[in-house]
Amino acid sequence: MNGETLLEQIRSTPMVDLTYSFTEKMPYWPGRLQEPFSHTVEEVRPRVWGGCFTMAEHMGTHVDAPRHFVADGRTTAELRLDEMISLGVVIDVSDKVDGDPDYSLTVDDVFRWERQNDRIAANSAVLLHTGWGRRWHDPGAYLNKDGDGVLHFPGFSGEAARFFIEERRVNVLGLDTLSADNMVTTIAHDSPVHRRVQEADGRIIENLARLDELPPRGFILVIASILIEGGTGAPARVFALIP
Repeated sequence: MNGETLLEQIRSTPMVDLTYSFTEKMPYWPGRLQEPFSHTVEEVRPRVWGGCFTMAEHMGTHVDAPRHFVADGRTTAELRLDEMISLGVVIDVSDKVDGDPDYSLTVDDVFRWERQNDRIAANSAVLLHTGWGRRWHDPGAYLNKDGDGVLHFPGFSGEAARFFIEERRVNVLGLDTLSADNMVTTIAHDSPVHRRVQEADGRIIENLARLDELPPRGFILVIASILIEGGTGAPARVFALIP
């Protein structure tokens, strides 16, 4: 196959962009080193424009490198290109989230999905569709703080993360919320999803868009993150090709 044929095949393959644009109004995780995104554009000389932006690593659609939770883990600059392309599956729990904003994916949910769609292949990327992306353009609803300032949103359970890593050899988890660990698991169990995945040298993608446009299985996920020396995370253009 030559380059022209390959390019034609890629361009003719349906694609879904799973990435949000960066804006100064987008929601972000509150706390240290999590300043709002800012962007300034000026005419630097006649008819020439330039800009400057500032942002946290873990903001918008982004990838968590192992270094995020492992002191000597690999950084975003050390992630290989071949690791950024995977077969993908989507597990939809949006109906359960409608009744429980703190819902965490269970191992039973995974077995139920596999009975309908087949066993999850090793080295796959597992994406969790919670429906939370509907709230993206309303930062208050996306963070969903209660009266004590605690955030409420869905995520993976620690047990599901362990199952994916140990029983299915999955190396990427992603979802359409602020974090793979919701605050219930973070407060009670010290972020077990991040720890299990990243101690196994896996990656996590957060704040994904348009997961409802993907089939349950059979697509290719591409994660085009930027390289940051020493980076614990990085913004990424994430998209799916659907053969």
